[in-house]
Parts: sequence; C-alpha cells; structure tokens
Amino acid sequence: MRPGTVHLPELAELAELAELAELAEELAALRVHPHELDGDLLRLFVPKAPEIDQHKDKRLGSVAKIIAECASVQAAATHLMARQPDWDPAAVYFDGIDHFGHGFLRYHPPRLGWVDKADYALYNNVVNAGYLFHDMLLGRLLELAGPEATVMLVSDHGFHPDHLRPKALPNEPAGPAAEHRAFGIFAACGPGIRRDALVYGANLLDVTPTALALALFGLPIGRDMDGRVLTDDHRPADQGNAPGYFEHQAKAFRDPSVAESRSREVVILGGHATAVKSVAPRPRAYIVRWRTL
Repeated sequence: MRPGTVHLPELAELAELAELAELAEELAALRVHPHELDGDLLRLFVPKAPEIDQHKDKRLGSVAKIIAECASVQAAATHLMARQPDWDPAAVYFDGIDHFGHGFLRYHPPRLGWVDKADYALYNNVVNAGYLFHDMLLGRLLELAGPEATVMLVSDHGFHPDHLRPKALPNEPAGPAAEHRAFGIFAACGPGIRRDALVYGANLLDVTPTALALALFGLPIGRDMDGRVLTDDHRPADQGNAPGYFEHQAKAFRDPSVAESRSREVVILGGHATAVKSVAPRPRAYIVRWRTL
C-alpha cells in the first residue's frame, strides 16, 4: 500500500500489536495499480478514451491513477472493517473528488468559452463519473457499517461548477485553491439523528466536537474547543463548562503512571494528530486531539 494509507506502521513495533506486521502484508496485496484497470472501466469516465493519443495527452493516465488510489483506499478500509467487525470508530479519507475537480472540472458542462472544444468532448464526463464512483464506494462502507452506526460525511471545501471557474491559476503554491468554493459538505445519519433536518452555519472547527459527541455520547466538549456540536440531538450535557481538553490531557500525561499506561495507546495520525483511547466506558472509542488544521 502507498505509505500513509493505513495508520500507522509504527504500531507493529509494539509486542501486543505485532499482528499488524502480518496485516500490512495482507493490505499490500489489496493495492490497485493503474495498469490493472481495463478499458471498459476507463470508458465509464472517458467514453472517447480510444481516440486519445496517449503519447501526447497524459490526462487519461491521470484518471486511471485517481481511480486506482481511491480503489486501494477502499480495499484497505473494507478489508479492515470486515476483518475486525468490532471496530469503533473508523475514519476513511478519499482525495479523488478533489483530484477530479482540479484536473477536469474545467471540462464539466456547461462548456465555458475558453475551454477547447476537442478537450471538452473528451473529458466532459469525468467529474460526473467521479461522483458516481465515490457514491458506490460510500454505499459499500455504509453496508459494512450497518444500520446502527452513526455516519458523518464531511468535505473541507467544494468547487466552483459554474462561470466562477478560473481560466488560470495564481502562480503560487496555494494557487489551485482558487478553484475551491468555500462551501463543503456535512451530512450525518444514524440512530437518534433527525431525518432531513438542516444544519446552518457549520465550519471546519465544528467537525471535531461533533465527531466526539457522536462517537462518545454525553462527552462534554472542552471549553478550549472553538467549534460547536452540529447535531442538537447529540449535544453533550455541560458543553462549554467542562475542563479544557488540552488542559486535561496535559495534566494526565504529567502523571508518570498515567503516561506509562497510555504510551501504548497513542496513535500518531500522519504526524498531524494524536488519538488517545478514551477513559469513557464505551469500548474502543478514541478522542482526537488535532495539532494542526
């Protein structure tokens, strides 16, 4: 598997988790390579793929790479969920829609005047097919999660699908962000969440408190968290009056006995976050402490 697909290889160094070394071999066999994708699959994204001169136009290869990466993540996630049915929680990240958007949204209908007609004819279906593909992946994840699971679907931004699509990008590292639309997606379903209820004014800082409230029902949100819980049905009691989460964790880790017992429970998530097993009674629940946003 591509490094970072499953968090995290270092856990295999712990004696009680040595089975992860064997698991890594299982997951490696699930990787999907772009060359494994057949023409029929690629034509679902690019119906006129046979007309492309791939010596001059490498964009079909980009489509195949995005599909293969998403399929690899899906294979790892579904394998782990089926292999360990008592998981709680599970988090899966796909970047395919982002890549489809940056690479091919310019060719999405309606065609803008500055978009080449020949390119538009070849690639105008890629974004739609990308969303259909991800919907199929989500369907399988929901099936494995089961009707009793609480599910959150979140994106950190959207894309401009209309005349606001930029013709050129700023020449700077963050230039591609000019294609982003500020509004993303937040959706949740599960026991106790009202069907078809609307959520207003959500922002990225609300994601972690909401995840904590849904995964750990009744857990107070620390007053040092700027976000709010987006689902009123799961709003923990005494929110805002609880000790700061960072304060609580810092105090706990200053206690040598606590630090030693927890040293084997810490999971480093891509170097940017730390997940610590909760002291709450619900088994296999984790608190996520974000170091960076």
